[in-house]
Amino acid sequence: MNFRLIFCLLFVSIFFQVGCKKDQPELVAERISLPVNGQVRCIYDADSLWLIAGGNRDETGFLLKTSDFETFELVSQFDAPIYSMTYFQDRFVFGSVEAEIFYSNDLQEFYPHYPLEEYWINTPLKQPLYEMLVAEDKLLMTGGEEILYGLILTSVEAEGHNQYQPHEYENALRSLAVSGTGDIWAVGNGIVLKSIDKGESWDPEAFNSDYLTSVRFDSNGQGLMSTFGGAVYSTSDNGAHWDEVDLNDNSPVRYLRKISTNSSGNWIIVGNNAVVLTKAGNSWKEYQIPSGDDLHEAVFTNSGEVILGGEGAVYRFVF
Repeated sequence: MNFRLIFCLLFVSIFFQVGCKKDQPELVAERISLPVNGQVRCIYDADSLWLIAGGNRDETGFLLKTSDFETFELVSQFDAPIYSMTYFQDRFVFGSVEAEIFYSNDLQEFYPHYPLEEYWINTPLKQPLYEMLVAEDKLLMTGGEEILYGLILTSVEAEGHNQYQPHEYENALRSLAVSGTGDIWAVGNGIVLKSIDKGESWDPEAFNSDYLTSVRFDSNGQGLMSTFGGAVYSTSDNGAHWDEVDLNDNSPVRYLRKISTNSSGNWIIVGNNAVVLTKAGNSWKEYQIPSGDDLHEAVFTNSGEVILGGEGAVYRFVF
């Protein structure tokens, strides 16, 4: 374990608790209040329906639905926050703390996943399942505590039901993405892994000791990774080579959380203290939302809008 890295992470964490003021342009975005006060952690496009889920750490979780981001309906509440969700094999899947998984066929009734003993996790602790990825006939999830106990779950068929093969690591894992070549990448606290067999096995990739918080690729071989300390790395060859992006920025450290991209080649990265980075072509811009919310999610809509997940609110703007 890199104890120097742990010290740096704790310092950055305290730094953000105190807050930082940066002279960045304000992003003109519409703030839309939600009927809940918790942190929005994930937003999912279910065709004509949008699902919004989250909750504050160590508090209850929520699930909302909306068709227009104007009116919202509370679908369900949970004992703990919901960190990730997707749709897989004709049902919705939700990831929470302690690697707990919930299902729903109709968004009316919810039921937990019960792992067989051979698929139990050795160290569940409070491991949130931060992200989910559907890769053809496989569902993968990744999670971990703030620094330690990384986890990747890969779906398998066992006794006629879905189970999840756990892959456990010393360092926390945060994000999953599939490259244009079909390889699956997982990143986290000083760890980069790659799978060429849809998550059945994982090999480490040589990289520095940065705490990587998100990874995304497009279909053209472009990809980005963001870090706890605010650095961004890019690739143009599906991850064969990575270079740090020169953001020409003298602002204080940011905690970047989530990357999103669309088919038009636009990119957005969000993080704590309402930081928003955008990339169109080779042009990077950095903004802040006046509210100062920590932002955990960013999604593109088919109409060209971007929806950001804040504290008890979402933000909407045109890219």
